Amino acid sequence: MELISFRIFNFKSIIDSGECYLSRDLTILAGKNESGKSNVLEALECFNVDKEFSEDHIPVHKDGEPRIELTLRIGHEELPTFKVTEEIKELSKNELELTLTKDFSSNYFLDEEFLRQIGLLEIKKARYKVREDIEKKTSEINILHDENVSRQAEVKLPEVIYNNLEDSIKRFKQYTNQLNNNSHVSNVNTLTQEVNELISLLKINKNDNDDLRYATELAHYVPYFVLFKSFDDILPNEIEIDNLSNSKWIKAFEKISDIDTSLIKSGGNLQKVNHKKRLNIEFNEELQKYWKQDQSEVLIEWDSDTVLFFISEENEHFKPSMRSKGKQWYLSFYILVSAKTKEEYDNIILIDEPGLYLHAKAQKDIIKRLNDLPSQILFSTHSPYLISNDRLHRVRAVLKENNNTTISNKLHKVSDKETLTPVLTTIGLGINDGISNVDKINNIIVEGPSDYYYLNAFMKIMNENSVNIIHGGGATNMPHVGTILQGWGCDIYYLFDNDNGYKEAKKKLDKDWECTTKDMIGKIPLANAAIEDVLSKDLYHSAILETGKYDKRKKNSTIAKKTDKVLNAKLFYEKVLNGGIDIDDESKENIKKLIDILRKKF
Repeated sequence: MELISFRIFNFKSIIDSGECYLSRDLTILAGKNESGKSNVLEALECFNVDKEFSEDHIPVHKDGEPRIELTLRIGHEELPTFKVTEEIKELSKNELELTLTKDFSSNYFLDEEFLRQIGLLEIKKARYKVREDIEKKTSEINILHDENVSRQAEVKLPEVIYNNLEDSIKRFKQYTNQLNNNSHVSNVNTLTQEVNELISLLKINKNDNDDLRYATELAHYVPYFVLFKSFDDILPNEIEIDNLSNSKWIKAFEKISDIDTSLIKSGGNLQKVNHKKRLNIEFNEELQKYWKQDQSEVLIEWDSDTVLFFISEENEHFKPSMRSKGKQWYLSFYILVSAKTKEEYDNIILIDEPGLYLHAKAQKDIIKRLNDLPSQILFSTHSPYLISNDRLHRVRAVLKENNNTTISNKLHKVSDKETLTPVLTTIGLGINDGISNVDKINNIIVEGPSDYYYLNAFMKIMNENSVNIIHGGGATNMPHVGTILQGWGCDIYYLFDNDNGYKEAKKKLDKDWECTTKDMIGKIPLANAAIEDVLSKDLYHSAILETGKYDKRKKNSTIAKKTDKVLNAKLFYEKVLNGGIDIDDESKENIKKLIDILRKKF
């Protein structure tokens, strides 16, 4: 079973999060502090069958109770055996999508389309029709009660409690007994008859709730949300032998290592020595694949009373509490999260701000570990080092506007610069590696990061891979980059936008840089054009901005200045890499014209 998307209503800072679609591996919630990232993760944890909403979860000064919707992809073999028809088996051969909702009262509900497919929709509709009859009958009884029961009777009319109809039926039966035994009630037979008819309706309603029972049963099959918070769970220094069976840390070690608690408690001395040595070697061999910061090891020791944990550095042992917060967090994260992915049932791992106390290289170790885990993972961050430059499709932006936290699946539609800072920084980090990774003789130096991504996309479209595209750091900085490459023996070509910047840069190159010749300088082969104008207006608006109608009088490059042009360029490049974009004839012709010019330069 796979979680496709979720939507959160009326939870703390979230009035309506909007639909958030998840990647099949990692999904990243990027946003500034206090945007509500942690609230999203906390809300998802509340979906679990053993968790409940509380009054603290209800937004302040807002009507409505918390509600969470999950959209899941599932095959019929994963469905509960409660009711699986031949029709649903046929429909779900290629997997089926369904929406499961949990409300504030911890009731679970299924979407009507899924209920229709499994034959429960008509039952649900019939139940709601009976509910209307119940409400109508209740109203009639209220009127009769007021007309025929005097205050002296002290007979109180009960209310219908829909989430406990068994108790409602019991209390209405007690009510009829009170009516018949009290002299202060007139028209007893009519009132009793009406109440008995209501009891019959309640019995029907109580028995026709297959959809609720099925939804509740299905909720137990949904992957379990495991929330890992920084420093809520830190590896202890020791655990008493008598408490091993109840320790979550020992249970975690049992999942990710061959630790044998029965041997620790009662094995022979030689067995214990051999087991301890083998256990520590195997555990640390695996740990070192994902921790490259130093040569430290985690050692498990024990005596007759206590299991002890140590961190060994340069042959000296330390208690975990004596090491840095970053190392404590990473070891705890590694043990608990790794264990959760090895449980028999599916878990979705939620991590709030991983690596908060780790430096950049250590944060990259976290990403390496998360990439290798088999579970779906959702984590929040505002660190650029936890966002992979080549996998921006994983990132969802978390925004807070008008006291409402929302989630945007499309980064290019986000205008909040602080929210996008980690993403933009990541893009910059990736581009700036270019000059130190020159592995081709032929190099094209472009003005900015958007040129870098668009031109790489154009090269991919034309199956051209003989040149290296380098971000020049702006028109005025490009000669500095080019001179370094020339000193390394590289052939270079400067590509500028066809605008005033090109004219000024060309003059400066001709005047100040003797190593530059005229055939080393070029521009976009379209009049008064920037790199965005190589694409047709239709393609630019449909594939990049994802808009319908637009002002055809404005050039793409003019519109780009009012958007996040770098991020749009990066997303276009990713779409091209993934084959998810159709290039129209006008764009193909312009791209070919540009690439042909570049090919002739080398």
